[in-house]
Amino acid sequence: MAGRIREALLDDAHEMARLSVQLGYSVSLERMRSSLQSFLDDPERFVFVVESENKIVGWMGARLDAELTSEPYLLISGLVVDEDSRGEGHGKALINHAFALADQLGVEKVRLRMNEKRTEAHDFYVRLGFEEIKRQVVFERLMSV
Repeated sequence: MAGRIREALLDDAHEMARLSVQLGYSVSLERMRSSLQSFLDDPERFVFVVESENKIVGWMGARLDAELTSEPYLLISGLVVDEDSRGEGHGKALINHAFALADQLGVEKVRLRMNEKRTEAHDFYVRLGFEEIKRQVVFERLMSV
């Protein structure tokens, strides 16, 4: 049975950083606290955690987004459920929470992106009604400080 979903608090940063490693992102506590604070301060960004037995077992970040060529949509910018708690409905509950948020915001689309290597996650999202619309390559250039 899925846990309880609530808005994230700054005090959740430690557990959120711990779970981020399972997404493949080693995030320091300081970086997570700073990022989380910026989300909490922005009315178009959202962060939720799911708790089970008084322990954070997952989190989801989302933001209201738009392109010049599309209507606004809710972008799920990150979602992770602890490996030990997968299969218990927490991820599905977070996604359903995103659907409800999109409805509340008046947007008709929820979008997410992920590494193409995470095929188990692809299957999970397809089972929840998402469809793959494109593949792309991401380029990055580090700027001198």
